[in-house]
Amino acid sequence: MIKQAFTKWIFEDESRRDRLVAYYNRHFNNIRPREYDGRHLIFPGMNNEIKLRDHQKNAIAHTLYGGNTLLANCVGAGKTFEMVASVMEEKRLGLSKKSLIVVPKHLNEQFGTEFLRLYPNAKILVATAKDFSAENRKEFCSEIATQD
Repeated sequence: MIKQAFTKWIFEDESRRDRLVAYYNRHFNNIRPREYDGRHLIFPGMNNEIKLRDHQKNAIAHTLYGGNTLLANCVGAGKTFEMVASVMEEKRLGLSKKSLIVVPKHLNEQFGTEFLRLYPNAKILVATAKDFSAENRKEFCSEIATQD
């Protein structure tokens, strides 16, 4: 009842209402997260049979224009393709030279397969189980360094 009476009191007087609404908007209602629109993006080299959804294109635009980005979609919403396309677009646009995507060890090869499914001609290096062994680690790191 008190809330209703207060709301009624605020809106009874037009000048009071305008003054309080302006104050509220100036102090509390002035920050809004930026929204990214990726509809204009083109993806040269991407598999023509795969069509990205709008939310994926928007996420890619966010990674390109927004700096650091958290891709926190639910399982099955297309985060892998968002990451892959973001990396490839950054490289194509000259925003990065060499990208590193870190995934859990048991997903390495699956991620590499999905990467090549989206960009069949991409030149990527995927760590396998043998690359993590002590005797192969230096050779693997040299492959990364030399892009061989």
